[in-house]
Amino acid sequence: MNLSKLVIGNWKMNGSTTQVRQFAELAARGWPGCEAALCVPYPLLPAAQAAFGATPLRWGAQDCSSEDEGIPLGHECLTWRECDDGVFCNGYEACHNGYCYGGIRESCDDDDAGTVDRCSEDAGTCVHEPRDASAQ
Repeated sequence: MNLSKLVIGNWKMNGSTTQVRQFAELAARGWPGCEAALCVPYPLLPAAQAAFGATPLRWGAQDCSSEDEGIPLGHECLTWRECDDGVFCNGYEACHNGYCYGGIRESCDDDDAGTVDRCSEDAGTCVHEPRDASAQ
């Protein structure tokens, strides 16, 4: 059995049409000895198909949203307020280049081994509770 290497890059909800074209130009100049794919944000799929068609690069995308409720990623927008799903603990959503992008969760880790750290949706902040010494 001949196994070849496949390298897949995921832009998450980053990138632009210009960056897709620039990446395709780089791919057309020289190619590594492996199969490769780039997963772009859903709204950039048509640009990736057009740009990567003349290269050996494959393209794909992640789901727009795995949530049953809330604003789906990739939804068209004019301001960040149109993207905000009202959930604190899943990060801040943004509107960039006319599309909603998922938020990045901030870490609640306070670097203190004596606390249990978690995000509190009710409080809208991180909570650092003392670790039960008897449980250790």
